[in-house]
Amino acid sequence: MSIWVFIEEREEIYSLLKEANRIAQALGEECWGISFGGELFKFAGYGLKKLLWVKSPFLEEYSPELYTDALEKIIRKYAPEIFLFLHSPKGRELAPRVSARLRTGLITDCIEVRVNNKEVYFIKPLYRGILHASFYIPQRRPQMATLKPSSLPKTEAPFSDKGMEILQEEVVLSPERKRTFLIEKIPGKPEEMDVTEAERIVAAGRGAGNQEGISLIKELSSFLQASIGCTRPLVDEGVFPLERQIGMTGKTVSPQLFFACGISGSVHFVGGMQESKFIIAINKDKNAPIFRICDLGAVGDLKEILPALLKVIKGEQI
Repeated sequence: MSIWVFIEEREEIYSLLKEANRIAQALGEECWGISFGGELFKFAGYGLKKLLWVKSPFLEEYSPELYTDALEKIIRKYAPEIFLFLHSPKGRELAPRVSARLRTGLITDCIEVRVNNKEVYFIKPLYRGILHASFYIPQRRPQMATLKPSSLPKTEAPFSDKGMEILQEEVVLSPERKRTFLIEKIPGKPEEMDVTEAERIVAAGRGAGNQEGISLIKELSSFLQASIGCTRPLVDEGVFPLERQIGMTGKTVSPQLFFACGISGSVHFVGGMQESKFIIAINKDKNAPIFRICDLGAVGDLKEILPALLKVIKGEQI
């Protein structure tokens, strides 16, 4: 029995390794990683007992079909107890494919993993974050899950002095099974990132007022390299598209930093962002509900506060 992690070239993977290591220690099991290439030794010191390097000339470029084939072969051979992915674009694509091949359970978009009496429970939000549900996979193995990057503990340095053994495994793949091809990579702007993926979000509410306030919020998001979110009224008024809406009728987010600008903090809105790690709020009304949940609050006009804040960020004198 072992706990496995699918290794991606993303900063959040170190946080997932730390979480997997915690689960492995609670179960008294080993933590393994599986990678299809890249720099492997940089993962030493992150709790991995063994790192399996799967080799094939057809895995050098990402292919959902061939990656799925390779993962299926490896999992059937080694039979891990738990297999974890990041809830990233790649993880969201591969995990359902692999679990379907293996006819095993998969819990997606998890924000927490609990171990109780050697049994593992996966926690995920339901109904736009109103409820948290606990899921358990009683029979089929491996238990599979995708974990939301923003819900994982930050890991900035190696946390384990255990040695990591690198194993090589060659798999035979059929290139004719590849149906998806990369045509072009188009870099995106941080402020245009999906709010559910972002580590930092600057959100605008009706209190942003006119275009001047919106422009300041966009400028702040640009300097913070944050995604832009908003409340429902701004979507209804056509200021922002629907995919930017946060709340019970929008998207549920849990970034490391949430900056609420001109947002009162209704129950419907808070239900979609209350899992944020650090919340900063600006609002004219000192009794606004948003101040009950924020970590840092400023009472005042955002058109006066944001220009001063932007000057500080730019290193200018106020």
